[in-house]
Amino acid sequence: MGAMVAGIIGAVMVAIIGLIEMTGKLSPALPLLFSVTCTYVVI
Repeated sequence: MGAMVAGIIGAVMVAIIGLIEMTGKLSPALPLLFSVTCTYVVI
């Protein structure tokens, strides 16, 4: 979801911060950061 939001809207930091806020954990932040970066570079 975060990678899709970052790719479509272009809001990279909002996607990362939104996932951290929704889950309450920092553990999924690294895979999300990787997927958001890949999506942002491709698009």
